[in-house]
Amino acid sequence: MPDRIITVHISPYIAAQGTADDLAAMGVTTASDDLITMAARQMLTNHDAFMGGDPCDEAMEQRLSRAACFASAAYAAAPMEDAAPAALMRAFLLALVDPLHPDLDCLRTYPEAGAKARGCDDVDCSKCDGTGEVRRD
Repeated sequence: MPDRIITVHISPYIAAQGTADDLAAMGVTTASDDLITMAARQMLTNHDAFMGGDPCDEAMEQRLSRAACFASAAYAAAPMEDAAPAALMRAFLLALVDPLHPDLDCLRTYPEAGAKARGCDDVDCSKCDGTGEVRRD
């Protein structure tokens, strides 16, 4: 039976494909080079450089810091202690993807600021459950 062919996505546009031995010969491992790991590694390296006063990608650090603020707000506002980690994770990821997303409005100091930045006046924080998740009644 031949070795199983594995595809590892190194970036959205580049993938390495081959058997585990082929990939190892290329220096690619499935455990360390998947997109999520690579993105997390890049963000952590950048954040560590920023915290150490070393040169870093300041735009990336601003996005990370903004997402961390939303995550912290979601954790603090979670209606139940057990929901706090899930609220933190959802708010962090959502803020990385779209910091103006309406589901984040209830976590802002001024919820109307998100709607204003999106160019609308549609903010109804009465539907927010405090976790960054808007109830869809």
